[in-house]
Amino acid sequence: MLFLHHHEQNIVENDEFVRKLEHLLKKKFSLQQLGKKKWLLNREMKYSNFFPIEFMNDKEFVLNHVKKYGYGFNFATKQLKQDKDFVLKIVQHNGLELEFASEDIRNDPEVVLAAVTQQARALRYASHMLRNDKELILEAARQNGDILWFRSGIDRDILLAAVKQNGVLLQFVQLTDFKYDREIIFEAIKQNKKALRWAPKDLIQDHNFMLKVLKLIIPEFTTVHCFDFSKEEIMAKLVQDCGFLLEFSTDTLKSNRDIVLTAVRNDGRSLQFASDELKSDKSIVLNAVRNDAMSLRFASDDLKNDKEIAFAAVSKNGNALQWVSEELKGDKELVLAAITSGKYAFAIEFASTTLQKDREVVLAAIKQNGCALMYADESTKNNQEIVLEAIKQRQSDSYFTILHKHVGIWKYVSKNLLSDKTFLLEVIKLGCTKIVEDIEFISASLQLNTLGYRDICCDKDIMMKAVKSNGCALRHASEELQRDSGLVMEALQCNGFAFEYSDELYQTRMEYCYHGAYLHVTK
Repeated sequence: MLFLHHHEQNIVENDEFVRKLEHLLKKKFSLQQLGKKKWLLNREMKYSNFFPIEFMNDKEFVLNHVKKYGYGFNFATKQLKQDKDFVLKIVQHNGLELEFASEDIRNDPEVVLAAVTQQARALRYASHMLRNDKELILEAARQNGDILWFRSGIDRDILLAAVKQNGVLLQFVQLTDFKYDREIIFEAIKQNKKALRWAPKDLIQDHNFMLKVLKLIIPEFTTVHCFDFSKEEIMAKLVQDCGFLLEFSTDTLKSNRDIVLTAVRNDGRSLQFASDELKSDKSIVLNAVRNDAMSLRFASDDLKNDKEIAFAAVSKNGNALQWVSEELKGDKELVLAAITSGKYAFAIEFASTTLQKDREVVLAAIKQNGCALMYADESTKNNQEIVLEAIKQRQSDSYFTILHKHVGIWKYVSKNLLSDKTFLLEVIKLGCTKIVEDIEFISASLQLNTLGYRDICCDKDIMMKAVKSNGCALRHASEELQRDSGLVMEALQCNGFAFEYSDELYQTRMEYCYHGAYLHVTK
């Protein structure tokens, strides 16, 4: 009986153990499912300052981030930066990411050619040897002529290849000793009629040269035997594609309404060559500013004071506000239209002094670019609401833009406000999740109160608070604190920030943040 009793008790205990085990397994599975969902959501996010360690070595994630947002390769692991095939895929979407590839990769002709084909400026990140490799540069010029702007030295073969790919690059040729090279000029014009704008003026005034140009760009004139800027039939055709040629026509044609109207529709700035009478013609000026808002500068004073024309100009380019009359610079509706027409926050510079004090106008500007605060009236730089809005504006910027704008904003905030504890608390309340790198703000404000940047960087308690709010703040710690295991772990747990990838840190992060969910990623 005793044996049976013990046996039954063991069965009960085993059943209870199994039930507990099942409960734990179900709980773990449930948590892992939540972890997987969280991981998938985080994997779709846009990251401005770093990649969490769980994505640093994830090829698919890194490539997709570059595809969607145009940046992020600098946040990837060294391993990925040394992977030629992977870097090739990256630079095909943004050649400038070549900057972050390993030294060996930046010396690889295939990768460099792919990068500069996508973005000519990438040439500056190629190795010194490849930047001076004529054959590579020549092939690159055939793919992307803009490479001319980013290489040192002048070579005729490369110039010719570049204008054949993009005729507008004749503007670069005009900075060289080959500006009178007719083969280069004609090849450029053949590729793009607009290239004629950058031919030397004395050549344009050469009737024999222009006769060849005429036959090149207007086939119906192939039988013409002479060229003359005074011929209405010829000029009427030419200004359809090359409005700037109005400059070389006769005074009679500069007063010809049909020819001038055709010219400004092609090139708004050709308005400057029209007769004074036509510069006062509302229809012509409207057509000019609709083509190029900045052509407003060439309109008559009366039309610079015309609200319809002013609106047409600033709606296309807010900076055209500088050319409206002084009276209209004080028109709030017009100034707001200029500021909000696009990325023209700095158009507030051209508003009247009264409107530079106006709360609505200033807020409209700084909501687009916090640094527009520099053009606002001094009184607004002491306004807590306005300054806080300027700080908030930079939330969505990338890391490098943030650093630039951040310095700019504090430069224009009043010292009284930066010394106001209530204001400082309001800024801190915004939190690191909204104001990335707020440790910089703290250091800026503390410096005004004689506490140096070094003090805050070396203070573990302050850095611990900062890192718990945003792991990325660890970047601003002293070298000693950057190696502190406690701070490193807090940064990792906060938002996955780590200076370098390691499998150990990756596993720690996956356990802490995603409950140990197993997720296959492309490595």
